[in-house]
Amino acid sequence: MSRRRRLVASLVALGLLVATAFAAYATTRRHSSVQTERMRLARQLLKSGATPGRFDKIGNGEADRGGAKDPFTEDYSNRAFPNSTIDFAQTQQSIKDAKKILKHSGTKFPKPWEAIGPNTLNVDTLGTQTFGPPTQWSGRISALAVDPKCNESSCRIYVGAAGGGVWRSTNALAANPGWTQISDNGIPSNSVGSILIDPTDPSGKTIYVGTGEGNGASDNEAGVGLYKSTDGGDTWALVPGSFSVAKDRAISAIAVDPSNSSHILIGTTVAR
Repeated sequence: MSRRRRLVASLVALGLLVATAFAAYATTRRHSSVQTERMRLARQLLKSGATPGRFDKIGNGEADRGGAKDPFTEDYSNRAFPNSTIDFAQTQQSIKDAKKILKHSGTKFPKPWEAIGPNTLNVDTLGTQTFGPPTQWSGRISALAVDPKCNESSCRIYVGAAGGGVWRSTNALAANPGWTQISDNGIPSNSVGSILIDPTDPSGKTIYVGTGEGNGASDNEAGVGLYKSTDGGDTWALVPGSFSVAKDRAISAIAVDPSNSSHILIGTTVAR
């Protein structure tokens, strides 16, 4: 019995020895293959006239991002991939390429963003969402519509706020544009999700406003239907049937059929 056990143990040991030797051989072959492939790629790069670099990085896959401790480091790593660094020549070339693109598009480098309002009128107490005293700001902007006839001398735009209603500016391109809160006359909600200037009205005075904010924030308010103005926002009326289909929801998109202005489409979402 002991002889059989010794025989089995010897066979197991022999099997382990063979497996270890085979694994070592396979690893050596794989390492040799990787090195051969790296050298082949390196020769191709040199033959193409590329500047010699760190060939040990060739074939290693994606750059290591495990050490990125902030978004700036990760962004740098993404831009440098497949290398680990961005050299000065690459940076200079990127700047030149960007300037060419901007020159071709006829635009200049963008200026910093500036706040232009609305911030000139008191927002009604109910529009503050906290039922506190009136404020001097309109809340986050959730909708925007620009008159197609907008030009430097006269530019009419409409903005809708999450809790501040609809605002209109007739000189939006001025250094200090003026704003008027225009939703008090007919829209019983200050929560706005969408605005559309009817493309079938040449005068640009037909405006649609979808009430209720659809951005998915915890303090979004449900709307009370779709409203229409035919005098540029001075007065408003509920579009028949819109309240029932948008009940307890927010209207986040509006579209009018260009061939038939009686066909109006709205997109709704859960207000939460």
